[in-house]
Amino acid sequence: MNSLNRNRLHSSRNNNKIILVVMAIFALSLIGTTISAISPFDRMMILSLMLLDNIIKSLREIVRYAHKYKIQVTLEKVPLSNGIHNIDEFKYIIDNVASLFVHLDIPHAFTSGGMKSIIDYINTFKDKLIHIHWHDNHGNRDEHLPIACYS
Repeated sequence: MNSLNRNRLHSSRNNNKIILVVMAIFALSLIGTTISAISPFDRMMILSLMLLDNIIKSLREIVRYAHKYKIQVTLEKVPLSNGIHNIDEFKYIIDNVASLFVHLDIPHAFTSGGMKSIIDYINTFKDKLIHIHWHDNHGNRDEHLPIACYS
């Protein structure tokens, strides 16, 4: 498959994902939701700055649509095993999508570097942080254990 066909295929898949998110945002607006969290794409897709820029382009479109329904979109900090977990990649996206906020999943940050990772995310995104998610884990994977169950 040549690069032009690959780009078209990626663009088509990306547009389908955006359409699904837009439909979800409309449905959320019907029930009065004001915040929607998005988990970043699988890390295997993030091979270059070009792909990060493609994610940014998609998120700009999603945020613009959500704004029509007064829904704030947040980007979720995902666990080490999935998606974008490097704080520099995450910051690059947040800094390049106006009105995109941060959903900090504390245990996900913990699996990416312990308490230092949690503190780094809070300090880096304190002005964009509008949602925090809590659950517990053993520190090495996303287990969604009851709070105070382990770590």
